[in-house]
Amino acid sequence: MKKLFLLLIVFIIPFSGFTHSGKAKYHVIIDTDCAPDDLRAITYMLASHDFEVIAITTSDGLLHPDEGYIKIKSLLAEYNHEGIPVAFGKTINKTDSQCHGLCKSVVWGDTSDIVLPEKPGAEELLKKSLIHEDEPVYIVCMGPLTNIQTITDGQVVNKDDKIVWYCSDYKNKQGTNYLMDKQSADKVTQSGVNMFIVSNNNEDGFNFDMEFLDKVTGFDNKYSKGIKSSYNNKGVQNRINSGFYSLWDDLLPVYMQNPDLFVKNNVGGNITTIVPSKDSGESVKRRIAEVMNLKDNNENKVFSSFPENPKLYKDDVSPYVQETISKYGISEWRAVTITNELHGHLGIYSVVGAKMGIRVREYFAIGLDDLIVVSYTGKTPPLSCMNDGLQVSTGATIGHGLIEISDTGDKGPYADFTFKNNKIRVYLKESYRKQVVSDIRKGIADYGNLTPEYWEFVRKLAIQYWIEWSRDEMFIIEVM
Repeated sequence: MKKLFLLLIVFIIPFSGFTHSGKAKYHVIIDTDCAPDDLRAITYMLASHDFEVIAITTSDGLLHPDEGYIKIKSLLAEYNHEGIPVAFGKTINKTDSQCHGLCKSVVWGDTSDIVLPEKPGAEELLKKSLIHEDEPVYIVCMGPLTNIQTITDGQVVNKDDKIVWYCSDYKNKQGTNYLMDKQSADKVTQSGVNMFIVSNNNEDGFNFDMEFLDKVTGFDNKYSKGIKSSYNNKGVQNRINSGFYSLWDDLLPVYMQNPDLFVKNNVGGNITTIVPSKDSGESVKRRIAEVMNLKDNNENKVFSSFPENPKLYKDDVSPYVQETISKYGISEWRAVTITNELHGHLGIYSVVGAKMGIRVREYFAIGLDDLIVVSYTGKTPPLSCMNDGLQVSTGATIGHGLIEISDTGDKGPYADFTFKNNKIRVYLKESYRKQVVSDIRKGIADYGNLTPEYWEFVRKLAIQYWIEWSRDEMFIIEVM
């Protein structure tokens, strides 16, 4: 149940993102009809540490809900965020939208392994996500409000929750997102739930052109590359070149983070309309580019930014700094570096633990301090060294009381991770474990056990595994 002090805080500091260090500011449910601009807005929220995406539901708009479900699941798999729950809503439009063919042709990711559930589950997922979430929830809507009216009818949406909806002309009861399901839109807007309805008001400077596309897709990270890959579509690029596209759903997360760039107008009771400030287009685009360049990383608590200069590292590590950060990201580099400083030497299983923790955070698309961890490594080195990596990479430290070393079950390089009501078990693949065992045996045979030469050998192995082993390939994730 929602906590009373959170109810008070949200009214005192709207959209302030009351949170302790390391936590996301905005806990969001995304409802989308999977138009190409939705892809950009969803990617923006996944790229920013300010947003924790609790769930995603698909509505019947430019794509039908089942088609949107496939798009979302493929996108989350592309970004390694498979742990975010997804469900599709009911189909209400018997005919395809005018843009249906183009929207369907946009590739969001690999769909070959995706299985569509037998029936819609959006209403159930929305209710479950809202009931079990302690923080205020922002329901970010990028299409018709078909799914949302199913939860406002039942009073599931709490008074500290908010709906943020893109509608290009709500004042005149126009706009694609309104017209696709007018009945549901009227029900939701009359429900009394706090609604913030965003549009770009046809202001100059909010066009989405090839120059801006090149900017947001020119960064060396999976999110920027994901948009670039999806927008490598002749039909979409023709529309961009014709001046058709603008910043639409992109404005929703930008507004939540930067309300100072927008103008609010309360049009009665629970409804507030939002438009960008005059001449704010460049500022909005700059903010989008900063997020897509991963410039709002909030993991550091002492550093303003984590050291990336190779000259600051030991001679045997410095040649690999830039290459490894480029391959695996700054979060993993930070976690492995801090783990080994804490651990007292460059250790093999400490590296494995750090990579495992980052992979799990990536799976759920969450920040630090959000996981409960049960480790099955035991308390005897070298296997137990994995626990240092798990603590640093997840924030589930002994001090926070979020990690437990189990005394039961078979010992091995695996651990359980719980996030809200979701639990997974993650194993180091057997081929990797066997390689570690084989390499360590060789080291003992060649240099003796725990000799200075042995530890130098272990250090070389740890660096090798650090730069060569991809967390995408190392682990088996089992949903429990």
